Amino acid sequence: MRSGSFGVSYPVINHMIISKTDFQSEADISHRKNNNIRTLESVLTHEIAHRYVEEEFGLLKTRLMPGWKEED
Repeated sequence: MRSGSFGVSYPVINHMIISKTDFQSEADISHRKNNNIRTLESVLTHEIAHRYVEEEFGLLKTRLMPGWKEED
């Protein structure tokens, strides 16, 4: 997982890894200096959306998309 990211999904092995999570407050915490807390719900939704895009367009086509398009 890249430094500062909140989560990552690995489609080939069908796994997601989420950064440090405070389950009491449902907050996901990254190693960034700023903007380092997001709701667990938003991080999971974001990572699940990646999986839907990969299923719709295929893994190779998704990986070849510009970063701004694939990440938004």
